[in-house]
Amino acid sequence: MEGNREYERAVAPKDKKAQDKENEECVDISLVKSLKRECKVETRAIEVDGKKIYYLSVGNGNKEIIMIHGAGLSSAKDFTTFICDISEDYRVVVPDLPGFGMNSGIKADYTIDYYADFLSKFINATGLKKPAIIAQSMGGGIALKYALSNKESVDKLVLINSYGMIKKFPCHALYYMSFCLPIVGEQILKLALKTRWLKRYILGLFMPDGINIDNELIKRFDTERGFNKLNATFEILKDEIMFNSLKSCFTGSFTDINFPTMVIHGENDTLFSKDTSENAVKSIPNYKDGISKFEVLRKQKHNLNEQGMKRAERLVIAFLMRDIKRHDL
Repeated sequence: MEGNREYERAVAPKDKKAQDKENEECVDISLVKSLKRECKVETRAIEVDGKKIYYLSVGNGNKEIIMIHGAGLSSAKDFTTFICDISEDYRVVVPDLPGFGMNSGIKADYTIDYYADFLSKFINATGLKKPAIIAQSMGGGIALKYALSNKESVDKLVLINSYGMIKKFPCHALYYMSFCLPIVGEQILKLALKTRWLKRYILGLFMPDGINIDNELIKRFDTERGFNKLNATFEILKDEIMFNSLKSCFTGSFTDINFPTMVIHGENDTLFSKDTSENAVKSIPNYKDGISKFEVLRKQKHNLNEQGMKRAERLVIAFLMRDIKRHDL
């Protein structure tokens, strides 16, 4: 998903004083215009586990939402117009995960387990009580790991083209060779940082349909985001990919879910199976009651284009606004 261009300038200025008693500071405010409204999105910083974590914050409603971006070239900026549209009734926070975006300089143990633990600490640090969680792609695997271990702390869960529901990748053996064999994997990373055609291929994996991946786009990502920031993604995949399976597949635990859950999946997603996601959702006990839902985005691949994002946003807003009581297991 493409972030709001005006928000690309959000960086942390030096010598900012703390704005409150919780070691939290507002380091930037940007005006974001979406289709529905205009709002001010703050870039804030807070200490989590001894590290300064930057995140986006908008709205001050009584209800709470936290959004989790995916891997690759994703970051909190991808959600700027989305959060503007849903912030009227909610307090929305969107962290850049350590190793990504404004927090790309943070060194950590880049694994699903680490990020789920980080998510728990970040939620506590920002004072969120019982947020709805919206997560995309690899962020969905992180959200599932957290939510399944903290069921009573989750209001609702929304997963968009989510990781965590497949047992292996398509062409899994190729992924294993690329990311888990030391010499091969290291050479791929080095080539990705130097070779233009490989950069174009990698961008093709993460960019929505309809985006022309030309030399100008490649140069922009080199200068503004940097392919060197793919290190966290490579480390996640190295930990996740096993010889004939993936480490994190949570479909067997969906029968334990007792909070409203919606899974949105692109019809033509070739990375994560739509059918596997649908079967997982249908195993949730409250699915039969119409509380949890599965939605398909027609003609959409793994990375949603602008039209797909608008459709996903409408589905998410409708789902969040429903007055649903927790299903008693």
